Amino acid sequence: MKLRDYMKQNNFTMKDKVLFAKRCQSSQQYLYLVELGHKRPSPALALVIEKETNGYVSRYDMRPDIYPRYDIKPAN
Repeated sequence: MKLRDYMKQNNFTMKDKVLFAKRCQSSQQYLYLVELGHKRPSPALALVIEKETNGYVSRYDMRPDIYPRYDIKPAN
């Protein structure tokens, strides 16, 4: 799931976004850029976002270049 979809699904208000950013040790402005897809989170931030969203927003979806999905089986 994308961060934007997660926030929309959970009815995040601006206050919720600010608190979420603080929990992620990031700024609300930077997370907004991540939410829109204009920036990619650092590998460390991707892990924190995954943890703070209880895995709904996965590191694999945010940073497939760093965290590839090993559970996807190749076609035969």
